[in-house]
Amino acid sequence: MNKSVIRSLHQCAAIPALMVAGIGTAQAQDATADAEQTTEASAQDGLGDIIVTAQRRSESLQDVPISITAFGTETLQTRGITSVSDLARVVPGFQAAESGLNTPIYTLRGIGFNESSLSATSTVSIYVDEVAIPFPAMTLGATLDLERVEVVKGPQGTLYGQNTTGGAINYIAAKPTDMVEGGVTFGFGRFNAVETAGYLSGPITDTLKARLAVRTDNADDWQRSQLRPGDGAGQVNRQSGRLTLEWEPAPTLRTTLVMSGWRDRSDTQVPQIRQVDPVFPEAVNPDLAAYPIAPEGDVRAADWDEGSDFARDNWFWQASGRVDWDLSPDITLSSITAYARFKDESFNEYDGTPVTVFDFTTFGRINSFQQELRLTGSFEGLADWVVGGNYARSTVYAEQTYRTGQTSANRISGVQSAENFTDQILKSFAAFASIDWQLTDKLTLTTAARYTDFKVDFRGCSGDTGDNTLSPIIQFVSGLIRTGAGLAPLPASQFQPGLLSNGNCTTFVDPRGDVSLTATPGLSVNTLAEDNVSWRVALNYKPVDDLLFYVSASQGYKSGSFPNVAATGFRQYEPATQEKLIAYEAGVKASFGRTAQANAAVFYYDYTDKQLRGTFLDEVFGPLSLLINIPKSHIVGFEVDTTVIPTPGLKLTGAAAYLDTRIDEYVGLDVNGVLTDYEGGVLSFAPKWSLDFDGQYDWDVGNLGFFVGGSWSYRATASAVFGEDPRLDLPSYDLLGLRAGFGNEAAGWRLTFWGENVTNSYYFNNVLPQFDTIKAYVGRPATYGVRLNYDF
Repeated sequence: MNKSVIRSLHQCAAIPALMVAGIGTAQAQDATADAEQTTEASAQDGLGDIIVTAQRRSESLQDVPISITAFGTETLQTRGITSVSDLARVVPGFQAAESGLNTPIYTLRGIGFNESSLSATSTVSIYVDEVAIPFPAMTLGATLDLERVEVVKGPQGTLYGQNTTGGAINYIAAKPTDMVEGGVTFGFGRFNAVETAGYLSGPITDTLKARLAVRTDNADDWQRSQLRPGDGAGQVNRQSGRLTLEWEPAPTLRTTLVMSGWRDRSDTQVPQIRQVDPVFPEAVNPDLAAYPIAPEGDVRAADWDEGSDFARDNWFWQASGRVDWDLSPDITLSSITAYARFKDESFNEYDGTPVTVFDFTTFGRINSFQQELRLTGSFEGLADWVVGGNYARSTVYAEQTYRTGQTSANRISGVQSAENFTDQILKSFAAFASIDWQLTDKLTLTTAARYTDFKVDFRGCSGDTGDNTLSPIIQFVSGLIRTGAGLAPLPASQFQPGLLSNGNCTTFVDPRGDVSLTATPGLSVNTLAEDNVSWRVALNYKPVDDLLFYVSASQGYKSGSFPNVAATGFRQYEPATQEKLIAYEAGVKASFGRTAQANAAVFYYDYTDKQLRGTFLDEVFGPLSLLINIPKSHIVGFEVDTTVIPTPGLKLTGAAAYLDTRIDEYVGLDVNGVLTDYEGGVLSFAPKWSLDFDGQYDWDVGNLGFFVGGSWSYRATASAVFGEDPRLDLPSYDLLGLRAGFGNEAAGWRLTFWGENVTNSYYFNNVLPQFDTIKAYVGRPATYGVRLNYDF
């Protein structure tokens, strides 16, 4: 029996016991309608409504004057959506990239933050039941046991806890039920992939309900070494769980307690080398220069330092509580409180070769608290309104250790390793209000505003790991700089080798006007304090029940950020300040009975001070990283999506997104340290065209229901960096998925045969230039399997 199956059987043996213990014995009660229930009728019944809460109240998706892509439980299961990154296959305009350091990069409509620091917040915020998952590295388990997902496009902040420029992804978890229900899932696929999941839900008392959900995923290696046959990487080993308790002690008082968490001991992905590009060609390692580039189209090919252990030791847990109190029939007071912890510990192969050019060991931890208090109400026939406040505080510690001895720069300098750390406290306070004015029975005006005050306290530096190879170089450089400035060199005692934990920083501090501190190593200490006002104005016209027109203008911000980088001087630890986006959008949503729906939107974004990672040219070590702001850029785009049922049993969906991104003003260094005028260049992770089509046919034979379906998605060429550098392009690609199966709805079971990327398309989600190599993070090869679902 293979090792992934054995792991899964051990991990899942306890699932039934956990589920029974979590619920206990209870009397079944009559089911009641849930105001937030998703209705996804089958193609044989016609189109149903998807109820969303994008405006903090339950509404039909077709009645919400915002561009939203939403999927219910059935679609998520049939399309195999099990992670935030999977949404890139089904949501045109959304991209998910691997940063190489366990921090995914999310981009929506061309708005993203191409940054790998653990403390970097995303332009696309992630929520589970309105509780923010504040940092991208924490989002792994968000997709467990869902009722639906809502992808809300455009600046958010007037209604949501985090202020973002790109949008928000709201995961709505399945809720405790009034009757005892349960289900299990077992799947097996390529690379000995085993998925097991289960849930149990129901009442404990007349006023208390509970739901417990668990999931495990295991798989063997999917990457293979070019030089060492039989050596592999890419195993999967993940577990997640969520316990939800709902208590309703009175008809006007509802409380919810959620405890969730996950653990990930999967391998970090090994990049695939695309090009050897030494900073100092005369000093390039000969083994690196002779290394064979991965064959074009070989999805699985990769290489790494022999004996490397890529298994992460990452975990996350969160506890949240919500109280809803109806103060009157028209006014509800809501409180949402959450606390979360996260730990990251992993090794990352960063050059994709068996030569130790540039490899990372990362360690990080996050503690995060958030509190929201709001009032929601309505004036019958006149207006619906929301007013509230939000407070959040997070501490983020991140540490990186580098093995860099074989970079061309360090073959000259003699540096073998280095490390850096940052320690940050992030605090924000916000007050917000939104009113929907019912001007007539067909015309609604939305006005909303939010004030945010944000502050970050930062400490960080780089240093010698104790091998005494970095400190002498820094001492030498300091002496040159100080001598050139007419200052005496610093004593050797200020350049003692040793670990950062002993306080041995080698980063030059900010002199802050004191010339005597020039080229003095020490701890970088800084504070970023910002505030802003976001707003939204929208006019919605509904001439008939099945037709909606809307126009809107909104302004959103994303808070500033400090990086975690290998820094020789304080300049690299300067923050990127907050970015601003003003969005103009017009759209239409139309329904044609229960057989067709069509939506379209056109938008223009005026982008100020876009944040991203840029380049700093160090005379000794070559191009290094820092954060920058692009003063001006803009985005023009449109989106369309349709769903039709041309005949009973057949459901067809299609969606397309077009983006034209342009930098209007920025002069800075490219990845090689060359001064470049970027006017007219493109933004990263913004393919001009994104297409997605899906179709499924359902039919019955006796007591069995059969189905067959497929999906096809296409992404045009995009760039992994801002500007235009053909070496760092993400070539266009398409993905084909197929599925078929049968089941008995009355008996509660369904068997699905599925395949993803069945044509084995060769594509990248990121390309990175770093220290003598250009490497790509390749999408997974063809995968296929079988899945059994049983609900009772």
